[in-house]
Amino acid sequence: MSTQSASADANRRAVWLSLGVWLLPISACESKPMYGTFEVVLFSYLDRPIFEVLVNGQEIGAAGPYPYSGRGSMQGPIFQLGPTKVSWRYSDTGETVHAKNTPMLEIVRSKDQFLAVHVYPDDTVELLTSEHFPGLSPSGQALDRAWRTKHAQ
Repeated sequence: MSTQSASADANRRAVWLSLGVWLLPISACESKPMYGTFEVVLFSYLDRPIFEVLVNGQEIGAAGPYPYSGRGSMQGPIFQLGPTKVSWRYSDTGETVHAKNTPMLEIVRSKDQFLAVHVYPDDTVELLTSEHFPGLSPSGQALDRAWRTKHAQ
């Protein structure tokens, strides 16, 4: 092996070693789960009461039939950020329902203290964070208008 070849091999090894040193902390940071602590508010737009609402296996409470939801909160649960599994049980049958979608739990702003869990009639769920006590979601506002129209008669 020539001196130039040995020098080139040493340079390649040095480059790969330095990349490994730099990439190791980056990959270690990316794989570390992130968590958030919230005050949780449950909004159910269903026409029947639900209970044992679970977010990633953690119970967050119950809700009456719409419009009797979104009035109380649960303080202090810690949730892992990212894809989230949500389920609930119907009070009248005990049937367990799993959300058809997998909502993402993300902190939009560092000041966000509230997590609103919105359960829709099509068995989907939306998770929205906010700095202040949350209200109806945009989808929930449309459902509320339809509910008010139906019950105004």
